Amino acid sequence: MYPWVDQVLAAAHPAQKRRITKSQILITDLGDPAFHANAITRRLQESDEWLVASLITKRPAAAKRILSQLASERAARVFVQCTITGLGGTAWEPRVISGKQAFEEVRELVAIAPDRVSLRYDPIIPGVNDHDR
Repeated sequence: MYPWVDQVLAAAHPAQKRRITKSQILITDLGDPAFHANAITRRLQESDEWLVASLITKRPAAAKRILSQLASERAARVFVQCTITGLGGTAWEPRVISGKQAFEEVRELVAIAPDRVSLRYDPIIPGVNDHDR
């Protein structure tokens, strides 16, 4: 199970003592939310089956749009993991935003969800972007 789930539930649902099941955790199974933002937003707004949602994206602005469209009690249960590759706009990842733009978008996302955003830097490819350490 995900180690942060119990902490999230304690904060979002203090009266809830039972253990949640994997089916009650909504993870972006459609792919990057940037490409399916409307479908993911609709799912988060309309379904009551999820207790915690995790959005994993290389485009923090898409996660910000999704969070801003949700009611506050639902948005409080959504966590975002942003991946910054440092290779955006290069031959390695031509459709990904640049690292500089991604960091700017992460700043804006953290401003609305400071305790629910994590940052991941990968991949680290020796000889390509390992100098960024």
